[in-house]
Amino acid sequence: MQILEDRVTERTAELLAANEHLKREIAERKTAERGLSRSADNQLHRFGISLVASLTTAENQPKDALLAALPIGTSPPHFESDPEPRAL
Repeated sequence: MQILEDRVTERTAELLAANEHLKREIAERKTAERGLSRSADNQLHRFGISLVASLTTAENQPKDALLAALPIGTSPPHFESDPEPRAL
């Protein structure tokens, strides 16, 4: 009977140690997740500022800034104020 009790005590200690390890790992992952989230927010904010800056350049002609931002080979949009669509 003592052998069984010893095994139960040993296994309980192992499980408690594993549980503590997992709690620490969860805390580390949550910290890393918050850091990544802040980093992504910062990158998105910088991108937004960059986009706004590029759209307000060219002597306040946002159409030209939008056209310059189009990927190569993309057809530009037709703006109502344009007499006809522009070609790249």
